[in-house]
Amino acid sequence: MGGKYIYIGYILGDSNPVTSINFVAYDGAQSNPPSGWQWTGQDLKQGAGGKYIYMIWKNGESSKKPITALQLLVTNQSTQPAIAEYEAINQDLNQGAGGPYIWPYYSTTISMQQKEEAILAKA
Repeated sequence: MGGKYIYIGYILGDSNPVTSINFVAYDGAQSNPPSGWQWTGQDLKQGAGGKYIYMIWKNGESSKKPITALQLLVTNQSTQPAIAEYEAINQDLNQGAGGPYIWPYYSTTISMQQKEEAILAKA
């Protein structure tokens, strides 16, 4: 196991909010996001082996609430547990690399300012 340290950043504000987010896994590197989605093109597991995983998002969808918080849960559980006030995104961010599962979640009700951020050590 190994790989690069990859960070997910965010900007607080009301201008052009992210309204949809997902993570997609591929067997090989990709050069374009799925149709209708945006991305940075960064493989979130660069150098760690297994699947190539990308974060994708959409902005400003009028029918959706802005995403206000993200959460990553590192666990040995192979099924994604529920977290109050968060929606699960059904994609293990560590797929194929061995080690713990990394389950992503998002919220449209929790504010990032109210949430205590934590950095979890690599297993």
